[in-house]
Amino acid sequence: MLVCAVAVAALFSPAVDASAATATQNPGGSLFTAVTPQRVEDTRIDHRRIAAESGFSIELPPTVPDDATAVVLNATGTGATAPTFLSVTPVNRINFVVSTLNLVAHETRANLVTVALNPGSADGHSVFLSAGGAALDAIIDLEGYYTPNTGAGFTSMTPKRVLDTRIGLGIAGKVGAGKTVTLDLSSSVPVGTTAVVFNLTGTDATGSSFVTAWRAGSTRPGVSNLNIVAGATTPNMVTVAVGADREVNLFNSVGTIDLVADLAGFYSPTSTQAYFPLLPIRVLDTRNADETPREPIVAGGTIALRLRGWLPATATTAVFNLTAANVTGATFLTAWPAGAARPTASNLNLVPHQVSANLAIVALGGGNLIDLFNHVGRVDAIVDLAGYFAPLIAPCVANCVSAFGDNLMGQLGNGSTSIDDAPPADVYGLSDVVAVSGTGENGFALRSDGTVWSWGDSTALGNASNGVADTPTFPDGHFSTVPVQVIGLTDVVAIDGPLALKADGTVWAWGANIMWQLGDNNKDDTAIASVPVQVTGLTGVTAIAYSVGSSYALRSDGTVWSWGQNTFGELGNGTSGDPNTCVADQSISPDGPNCASAVPVQVSGLTGVTAIGIRLAAKADGTVWRWGGNPDMTHGQSNTPILMPGLTGVTQFANSAETYYALLNDGTVRSWGVGLKGSLGNGVDCGLDECNTDTPTTVVGLSGVKAIAGASNTGYALLSDGTVDAWGGGQNGELGDGQEFSFTDTPVPVPGLTGVSAIGGDGYAVVPTP
Repeated sequence: MLVCAVAVAALFSPAVDASAATATQNPGGSLFTAVTPQRVEDTRIDHRRIAAESGFSIELPPTVPDDATAVVLNATGTGATAPTFLSVTPVNRINFVVSTLNLVAHETRANLVTVALNPGSADGHSVFLSAGGAALDAIIDLEGYYTPNTGAGFTSMTPKRVLDTRIGLGIAGKVGAGKTVTLDLSSSVPVGTTAVVFNLTGTDATGSSFVTAWRAGSTRPGVSNLNIVAGATTPNMVTVAVGADREVNLFNSVGTIDLVADLAGFYSPTSTQAYFPLLPIRVLDTRNADETPREPIVAGGTIALRLRGWLPATATTAVFNLTAANVTGATFLTAWPAGAARPTASNLNLVPHQVSANLAIVALGGGNLIDLFNHVGRVDAIVDLAGYFAPLIAPCVANCVSAFGDNLMGQLGNGSTSIDDAPPADVYGLSDVVAVSGTGENGFALRSDGTVWSWGDSTALGNASNGVADTPTFPDGHFSTVPVQVIGLTDVVAIDGPLALKADGTVWAWGANIMWQLGDNNKDDTAIASVPVQVTGLTGVTAIAYSVGSSYALRSDGTVWSWGQNTFGELGNGTSGDPNTCVADQSISPDGPNCASAVPVQVSGLTGVTAIGIRLAAKADGTVWRWGGNPDMTHGQSNTPILMPGLTGVTQFANSAETYYALLNDGTVRSWGVGLKGSLGNGVDCGLDECNTDTPTTVVGLSGVKAIAGASNTGYALLSDGTVDAWGGGQNGELGDGQEFSFTDTPVPVPGLTGVSAIGGDGYAVVPTP
């Protein structure tokens, strides 16, 4: 997390003339390319049966380009000897395993799945297959892919029934064994359509069969879209290219079968909606909704699926896996945009006691709401969100934010979520940025007009939208994948996390009030300020410093003020709490004496201060002072500032967890504290062990440094030539090299960053052009 002090003068780097920009950035979002269906994995043939509670990754074929952001796959599970599930997810997903399809013993079932990729990373061209409680075989067919620059946009539709062989709609009569029929969609989709999306249901089958859909006018591929047994009713979402006349072929293998298709949308060059992939996240589970007992959907009942907390206001269509469980009667589920009339269509067809899933692509109603209807009996619904469609995001013009590393909660600000090792890429929609900051779960940007923008965890967005999900598995709450404006802040001159300094010298805070760190005399440590509140009693402030639990301000008279946590003397005012009292139930609590302060208090004995950090201050006479606890160091805790020997001429502080950095006026950097994973940058390789020091050591090879920042076990330095060096590292791509686990005990360049004018902690930089 970023915990460096931010001074007013340091933020305003020379502006870059937008007319000098030579690079261009494509709009944010991805477009779809349908392919001739291609089998990419069959564990029966490859002898790679997936063991119970296990899995492995598979490499995608060269058909999928390296810059693909997501793939559309038809996944089939078979050969299980007991109830289980198949999961198809991004590689190195660390949030949780969601089921793509559920199987009973000896069942064969298919489900379409859209899987996010992480282009540019080591595993950016793979997906992960895993099994539930019993082993199974998996067959994976590639249907298409999304890329940022080429392909077709999407147009969503209220589900429209375009085929029902039972009543002669589209095609008359059952489809016989070994027969191919052609579905004409020319009256339902426009000229130029490249692919269509429809929910295909097979029913009244007389034998165990499969159905294949493919582009009319081409050779039938050796894949299947729908697997069905005699007497069953089975649906599966289909994404398929159309022929020149907007036709799709449908082949039935065995027996006779009735087919029903509900059109959900189409892709075309004139469609305006781009795709934004998300790591799978469970957004609804009626088996335990709102932490209460079961709230199933009753017969004839409709419930609202609320997606506002995860999707931006611009989203038009949601892509999610819909699973039904605890089914008490033969029924069907229908999903459609809230506020519209319920269509004559279905997404899932169910029999009692069945657990079944099907991908749904559904237009959003007002407030990002979707209605879910159950026909008969009672049924539980589980929804795993995979992504959404929205208009392309306008690119940045000049003075843009480049972000890298963690993106589990949208910290990259590009409209998507992904695994943690993303290389530098531009945050979309933000221009004229003069300063950036990060807290691990959020990014923040200050624009030249004095407004503040945020993205990531909703708790610290400051746009009045924070909240907690009904049944989150991970993350524990909502998030924003695109920048939103922090409400009510103008004339801001400095930011550090959810802390802002205005031109009038006042300080404003928002987000969680952990240890009372809002500083507005609010002593409810569970409170969340969804919009900024003024920190009480602070005027004439020239610099601010934020860390989780405590914050600091430097006033124009050279004094330092602090508020929030004081368990280990963080306030520096001569007091501290009792750790046995301030830490309750393994969590920090402000309830004991001196555990925290809800309003700023003066740090004792400090005058003539010119720069501040977390529990650090540099004075005009060149001396550096520290206070508070540091249990990993030999000097121990001090409740008032004490002189720190061996460090003079400091102009800026930063830190990464318990590793501290100081920028000296000669352009070199010193470090001390916890030396985990090379975070000291002094050339000493400690591996995963700690090699701590309370004596400042030189970060080797650095000169001409203009600014410093930190992330978890990582330091950053902005050099005079506009490049950025990093050292330390971790498992979230902190070095910006696209590697999940990457460490260095000496500074190395962050790839792709040039012309940088400002940096922030946790992987943010201001670059002149996109």
